[in-house]
Amino acid sequence: MANEAAIQPVVVGIDGSEAAVTAALWAVDEAVDRDVPLRLVYATGATSQPCQAPYFANDIAVEYGETCLRAASSIVAATGKTVKTETEILWGEVEPRLIAESRSAAMLCVGSVGIDWFAGRVLGSTAAAMSESARCPVAVVRYPRTLHPGKQTPWIVVGVDDRDGADELMGVAVDEARLRGAAVLAVTTQSCPRSDPASADLDLRLQVWRQSHQDVRIHQVATDSGLSEFLVTNKAHFVEVVVLPADDADQVPAIIGSHCRPQVPYGECSVMVVH
Repeated sequence: MANEAAIQPVVVGIDGSEAAVTAALWAVDEAVDRDVPLRLVYATGATSQPCQAPYFANDIAVEYGETCLRAASSIVAATGKTVKTETEILWGEVEPRLIAESRSAAMLCVGSVGIDWFAGRVLGSTAAAMSESARCPVAVVRYPRTLHPGKQTPWIVVGVDDRDGADELMGVAVDEARLRGAAVLAVTTQSCPRSDPASADLDLRLQVWRQSHQDVRIHQVATDSGLSEFLVTNKAHFVEVVVLPADDADQVPAIIGSHCRPQVPYGECSVMVVH
């Protein structure tokens, strides 16, 4: 590896839920692909760390956190994949501590079984908060990656328009497609007519992306609505990950939806917000 001080781990928020373990399993491939550690963290929610042991009132929080981290580490180890796993208990409220972690992370992963239904639980509200406030790419993980025999090739969906940052979004989408054996579905969502110069520029950039990433299939579709509306009506593709810019983080709840009533027809996609 390169200089240890420069290494940015893939961080996962652990809270003892199945959703958090799912996020940890999803994050393993991300860490392996980057050749960086997988960092599992548990925030106690306590406002300050006791000066010395014994922890007294905080014993339960510490014990529970250690148990959660051990369990998640064991499940990661059971995958048999070569990844260095770090664990740490963080003192403080969940959201501020995860935001602090994101400042030195390659990616932050949190689990969700559905933001609407789960909003009263730690990783439901945290997933929404991290999508908007983290300082690195955030993956809101809905389900563990699985094989889907008999289904079409999975797709990484990315919305592209004439705003700045489209090249970075496409780069993230292509990297995810390579990692997950998927194809890229670039959904152009600009409201300008097809004859408009901005539309022509997008078409040209898509051609450039195809030429520079010939090992990944990149398909283009256009919609007059927003990306979340497109996903609700889309039934032609199996979508594994949706890539959004930070400016569109408010669309995450609409895409993830609730556990029993997902907004999107396939109901299994995760969302990555690029900051």
